[in-house]
Amino acid sequence: MGFLDSLIVSAFAHSATTASSAVEPPSLDPATYQEPTEALYWGGSADAQLPLAGERVVAANLTVEGFDRRVLDGRVFVIEDFGQTWPMANWDCDFFKTDPDFKKAEIMQQYAKSRKSGFVGFQSDWTDAKTASGAQDKEAPQLAPFYWGIKDVQYDDAMRSNTWKSAMLKKVAKNIKLPSYIDSRNDREFRRTPEFWFAGSGAGAMAHMDTHTMTTISIQLAGTKRWRLGYMEARQAPFLAMVYNDGQVYKSG
Repeated sequence: MGFLDSLIVSAFAHSATTASSAVEPPSLDPATYQEPTEALYWGGSADAQLPLAGERVVAANLTVEGFDRRVLDGRVFVIEDFGQTWPMANWDCDFFKTDPDFKKAEIMQQYAKSRKSGFVGFQSDWTDAKTASGAQDKEAPQLAPFYWGIKDVQYDDAMRSNTWKSAMLKKVAKNIKLPSYIDSRNDREFRRTPEFWFAGSGAGAMAHMDTHTMTTISIQLAGTKRWRLGYMEARQAPFLAMVYNDGQVYKSG
């Protein structure tokens, strides 16, 4: 839909400045569609080799139109200096352990081999925990990370700790700054849906595909994070949850 919208807008703009020339409407015939190769689309060139490197940009080179185009195209890209001007730019594990408000909260361990998602306090020794993930891939994270889904205080049916308070969500929201290259209409959603992941060396999420239709922005506050991206293989059913749930791709090969 975004692709057609951009063509229509371009056509209207062109006809307004060159009224004497006819503008051909975009074709809706599937036979005329041109699908780029995966190497060209994801890797930037027809001869790109795996592993494909995602596009890396800096904030100064982004516009609202350029950001939206990348999102509508479904591209994965890295903004190298995304949060450097944010009030939360210096938040790290020690900050959450000592902040007068956040230190009262609990976080949940995720992706553990035992499948148990127990809660532990920010002030506990969770940073020393080394719980096996059970991931059946030697390149996958072998240790389980921790999750603080503070956004879930808004939902009565969400799995959350009683220590998660609306005041904590408001505090996080106050420290979020919508970049100039993101449409201002996204501001409310941007501030009301934050979640935090905490992982030591060797810990992280298993490979998966979320089924919610929401663009995700992952912001690295401290440390480093490695992403592994893969293609969706051909499947015989339209659903994704059972085929691409947590770690399933390790089992299916």
